[in-house]
Amino acid sequence: MDNFDPSAERCVLAALFQYGSDVYYEIADFISPECFLDGTNLSIFIVLQNLIEEKKHTKIDRVSFNTVCGELGYNFLLNDKNERKHLEALIETNIEFSSARTWAGKLRKLQIGRLLAQKLEQAQRNIESITGNEKIEEILGLAENPIFDFTQLLYTGRTNEPELLGSTINDFIEFKQQNPCTVVGIPTGYKYYDKYIGGGLRRKTVGLIGAR
Repeated sequence: MDNFDPSAERCVLAALFQYGSDVYYEIADFISPECFLDGTNLSIFIVLQNLIEEKKHTKIDRVSFNTVCGELGYNFLLNDKNERKHLEALIETNIEFSSARTWAGKLRKLQIGRLLAQKLEQAQRNIESITGNEKIEEILGLAENPIFDFTQLLYTGRTNEPELLGSTINDFIEFKQQNPCTVVGIPTGYKYYDKYIGGGLRRKTVGLIGAR
């Protein structure tokens, strides 16, 4: 199947089992159930998402996972021998925390590719149905409009309705308070500078110094 990477799906799920909410909130801004094509992996992600978002679990334990499987109607994950074997393999797989976002990003890009392919196929069908009586602008619009509309699909969970900025800031602050970052940066030797950039220099960040 095109635009499908089962290995990436397994790595994301394994990371969620291993790190729980810590890794989930690192990838939740762009990954969704629609990123998973394999039915079993999709079901597992939905269960994990429910545990973290609805049940407020920070770590994934097997008892809670089994309970939510029953609540959501995914008992086949526990009753089928092959599904249990797949589940055990995910739980036992070790994934580096820093790689989880990369694997999740790959799934998101594959999903974007699938969505774009659907839009282009629709555009082709529209173009093939022209009669010759259309204006040039209308014909060009058959190709352009699906691409312009497609950009709206790139924002997971977004709608066209106005949104209040900072509406979820309290949840984010509470999460940070309950899960303080234990990774500190490399000290620069400047006490106050280190303090205000979060403990020192970190990967993939830029620190600026201003003066007047």
